[in-house]
Amino acid sequence: MVPDIVLKFEPSTVGHLGSNMYSHLPNAIAELIANAYDADAKIVIVQVGADDLGDFVSVIDDGHGMSLEDLASKYLRIGRNRRNELDTGMSESGQRKVSGKKGIGKLALFGVGHLVEVATSRQGSSSLRKVSLDYEKMLASEGEYRPDVDSSSTDSQQHGTQITIRRLVRSSPIRPDALGRSLARLFDYGDSNFRLFVENKRGEKVEVTKEARLDGISSEFQWNLEEPRTKEIIGDVPWSFITTHQIKGRIVSATSPLDGTNRGVALYASGRLINEPEFFGASESSHAFSYLTGFIDASYLDDIKPDVIATDRRAINWEAEEPFELKSVLAEILQKVAGDWRKSRRYSQKERAEKRSSTDFEGWTSTLRGPESAALESLLDTVTEPESRLSNDAQDKIIDGLRSIAPEYADLHWRHMHESIKDAALPEYRAERYIDAVDEAIKRYISEVHLRLGREISEASALMEQAFSENANGLSVFARYKEITGSRITDSTVRNVQRGQRLLSGGVVAGIRNLLDHQEKRWLLEHGAFTNQDCLDILSTISHLLRRLEGATGLSPTPQR
Repeated sequence: MVPDIVLKFEPSTVGHLGSNMYSHLPNAIAELIANAYDADAKIVIVQVGADDLGDFVSVIDDGHGMSLEDLASKYLRIGRNRRNELDTGMSESGQRKVSGKKGIGKLALFGVGHLVEVATSRQGSSSLRKVSLDYEKMLASEGEYRPDVDSSSTDSQQHGTQITIRRLVRSSPIRPDALGRSLARLFDYGDSNFRLFVENKRGEKVEVTKEARLDGISSEFQWNLEEPRTKEIIGDVPWSFITTHQIKGRIVSATSPLDGTNRGVALYASGRLINEPEFFGASESSHAFSYLTGFIDASYLDDIKPDVIATDRRAINWEAEEPFELKSVLAEILQKVAGDWRKSRRYSQKERAEKRSSTDFEGWTSTLRGPESAALESLLDTVTEPESRLSNDAQDKIIDGLRSIAPEYADLHWRHMHESIKDAALPEYRAERYIDAVDEAIKRYISEVHLRLGREISEASALMEQAFSENANGLSVFARYKEITGSRITDSTVRNVQRGQRLLSGGVVAGIRNLLDHQEKRWLLEHGAFTNQDCLDILSTISHLLRRLEGATGLSPTPQR
């Protein structure tokens, strides 16, 4: 006996549960995708197209399809709870937990278009059934609507369902790329055998994946609820709750503040959205929440009775006992994630600013002495603080200004360098050719020693030996201080300083000047054998030697001790 194809309802039901409840295309299409998933489909294609009858949207799947009896007793039965009928809550294959529940999703389509065409072929059957549901005729039928039904033959190897929505009520064109991103936010199916595509009018297909939820978002940090690092951040109590209820998911921070549509953490159950993105009551005073998004799977909520998930699967009854506990845990997790974000963001902001300015902030502040060091450190922390809204350009301008006020290592050295070195090496130093600046500074020092000694000695090493020897007519670099202080400075101290001047001067000639004279400077720099830091340190040493030299006095021969 052929089943009677009839849809029975109260006319107001179509409006309340259909066009009024689902006015957004992605949410309505999501109901069809969920049906396809529950029908064990492996491939689902959402087709945005146009033909002689106008624009349409089709959802095509390769699931097990529906027989005529299925159409009559299941598809056209409003409010059927398929989980109760299946008892196990699993799909026909037993491989998937069904995500449909309330049996009213089919009415959602009338919020998108006023003509719905269903074409379906049951697995193993050679019959193709077509049913057309007309919204206006349905409302005029006074609660008992008999849609148009057509049957034809098809290949028994072909099975699945195609549902096409026509007479679209929207005036703006459908953008397949935007539809794909929206659908990605509505699903969290973990079945690797299920694939979803959106096809445009040119027949081009784009796969909808979980990752598409974050398309357009430049991710900076992530907290995965399945990773040990996240456990360390959120603590044992919330982690125990997560483990007990098998909660999974990922929280992501963007590199810049998010708009309202992307901000917040969405909640999923059985692969479908059950709560719009939010922060679950966590205090949002922290700027961190402007950067956070993500998705969490809490499928155990789908099994709670009575149902705590809203009909349109966009909100949860948080006042119920079990959801209330989850909300508290999620709020705690987000507060701790926000704290970790601030710490990680501060480090990242600092690292990027250092890279752009080619400056080591800690090295910079450590070269300063006095109150300038603490002040500079505080200002740099303020510029790179995690909640700063300063652009990169603004940060860089402030850092450049701070450098002019409190110069970093190289400039600080130059400020206090001996005037003779500044005179000899200024062009090379300004061009940051520090190795050449060292070369010129050594030449100047040798010249100054020659001039002060008053004798021409061609070999530089021999010059330093004679100039600062204790037993020759050389130059005493420290004896004058003994004359000033008397017994406060001992003879041995004078000799030690003199010996140090001789050894340091000889070391500069042997270990530095000779190196620069006999090796390629470019090779030394490129291979790290002579760094800019080395150059700056050597300039300081030569500056010290010149200051000792400028106060040197003639040294008379003294007997050996």
